[in-house]
Amino acid sequence: MQIKNSLGLIGDAINTYGIMRDLSQANGGLEVAIHPEAKWFFDLLPPELNIKVVDWVGNDAKELDLVGAFNFSHTSDLHMSQCYHYQFGLATPTAPIRPVLNVPDLDVPVYDYLLSPFSRSLPIEQKWDMPNWEQLANRLKEQGYEVAVLGNSQYDQKFKNITNEQDRPIAEVLNMIKKCRKGLVSVVTGTSHLAYAMETKNYLLNNQGGKWGVNPDAISIETYIPNISVDEVLNLIIQN
Repeated sequence: MQIKNSLGLIGDAINTYGIMRDLSQANGGLEVAIHPEAKWFFDLLPPELNIKVVDWVGNDAKELDLVGAFNFSHTSDLHMSQCYHYQFGLATPTAPIRPVLNVPDLDVPVYDYLLSPFSRSLPIEQKWDMPNWEQLANRLKEQGYEVAVLGNSQYDQKFKNITNEQDRPIAEVLNMIKKCRKGLVSVVTGTSHLAYAMETKNYLLNNQGGKWGVNPDAISIETYIPNISVDEVLNLIIQN
């Protein structure tokens, strides 16, 4: 079977794991034309899934419909990993699907807390001001914790007096998240989805208003994010 998976953002791509796994199993394999930014994800898929990346697919190949899945998630209050099966006449999974990835064990710096404040897609009302992130990092450091901020120099600013881990390959980011001693603190963004895949604790600032993009394992503050105080986030971390 052939499909198009043209989703490049981390969260969008990784949430298609379940439907591709199940389509491959039902059809004796799967050939997929992908978005170039998602190559990392397909490189880490277990070979036993029998999912092959190809440069082109035939005219009868169906494309995963992100907008349709998003609308289905809202009407059904489901996680996005559950929302593609209906497009292929398959039964909707009863629970979110955790991706299984072959992540090589790489030598990376290990921190107590990783902060992930940045997102390429979130609207302003779902972001936390940079001074808050900086204050949170410094207060954690004052308590003796090792802290780093994940980011991408093409899009994201650097923090002063805090370790900035920018431009790491995804395999290294996955290792950093997996080996993080205490957890990842983030908004709903790609690294939150990676934390779910790695079964790493995720402290989440969340006002999504539904399950569609939220790490199912996350420990959340669910309110209007710009009004959250640094003390509230610290209390969430300390109590969990």
